[in-house]
Amino acid sequence: NGFLEMPVETIAATLRVTPARVETVLAALQAIEPRGLFARSLGECLALQLAEEEEISPQMRRMLDALPVLADRGPAALAVDARVAGDLA
Repeated sequence: NGFLEMPVETIAATLRVTPARVETVLAALQAIEPRGLFARSLGECLALQLAEEEEISPQMRRMLDALPVLADRGPAALAVDARVAGDLA
């Protein structure tokens, strides 16, 4: 599916390298096309795609970080968790 489902720490331990080294390689992999490959979550996938086009605002970053709430509790809960409820009015 293109997502990196194994934690960075597990990869580092398996390869016997530092987590920082894995993060460096991961950043390089995430820069290839199509953007979003090797993301660790849907929010990170979308952030990688958005970053290619523009700077991500703090409001958008909070929305992306709170995306798991959308599936569990719906759009209103997402707006509350992302602290943008007032921004949507």
